[in-house]
Amino acid sequence: MGKCFNFYECRQEDRGNKNFLCRDCERKIKIYISDTYLKNGLIDDRGKVRIDLVVDEARKIANYLSWTGKMTSTGLRKFYAKMKAIEGLYRANQDWPEIAIRLKTMIQNAEYSAKRETVPEIWVTIIEKNINEAIKSDRHFAAMLNHMQGIVAFFKENKEGRR
Repeated sequence: MGKCFNFYECRQEDRGNKNFLCRDCERKIKIYISDTYLKNGLIDDRGKVRIDLVVDEARKIANYLSWTGKMTSTGLRKFYAKMKAIEGLYRANQDWPEIAIRLKTMIQNAEYSAKRETVPEIWVTIIEKNINEAIKSDRHFAAMLNHMQGIVAFFKENKEGRR
């Protein structure tokens, strides 16, 4: 198994640069993120954060973002810091409709960053799926923050990919 998404075999002949995913794995990951990622939501039947999101899913997403070579730890932390700032606003005033609007602007931020090529295109899908789940309730929002914290924790910047 090559340096690819945890559960896919890498076809070595497709890999042009050892720091990137092969084309086949990249295609499979895009399908996974668009079709399967967060399909079961952020919280389980008991209203608790899905345990697989905190480590397993967070690690998969962090690895993919790293291997694209387009995401930096600074860029990822900026998005997370904006989410934490929104959490602070919610704790201060408990105005959920206002918080939902602020969360939705994160999708705009992701789209803008992707167009400037400072984040990979798939980041927009990741953010959009998370935000659409997070705006359901404060419990969903807390679950998203836990998941994003995991992505930040597992992310390792691929400096060679940006050269």
